[in-house]
Amino acid sequence: LAMLGASVIFQAVDRDGSGSISFTELQTALSNGTRTTFNPETRKMMIAMFDTNGDGSIGFVEFQNLWNYINDWTACFRSFDADGSGNIDRRELTNALTRMGYRLSPQFTTVMINKFDRSHMGRIQLDDSSSSALCFRL
Repeated sequence: LAMLGASVIFQAVDRDGSGSISFTELQTALSNGTRTTFNPETRKMMIAMFDTNGDGSIGFVEFQNLWNYINDWTACFRSFDADGSGNIDRRELTNALTRMGYRLSPQFTTVMINKFDRSHMGRIQLDDSSSSALCFRL
């Protein structure tokens, strides 16, 4: 079922019918849940991580892997978003890191918020948190 969903989304997003998804096309497949565009830096990182053949775009198999990663990360993000706001604030980030086994200083948590908070509101959106996770994974 997940593959069927990925297939339908891939076909809808591959607007030029090339059999691969470009950086620009990838934006139409992504939503951060706040009706704002997905962070371009996160999209670049996603392509760099999942473009296994190095052609600068995402083929269907690569997209399946990316789609699974995004779905897993979205579920993780939502589990940390205790108030259901669609963002992770400093308290939620501290709790999330603690649940993952990290005991980090409040200063480090502040650095993380400042690094990945594009809105400068003291909150991290889904795509910004994806970017932080990709940084740790890379």
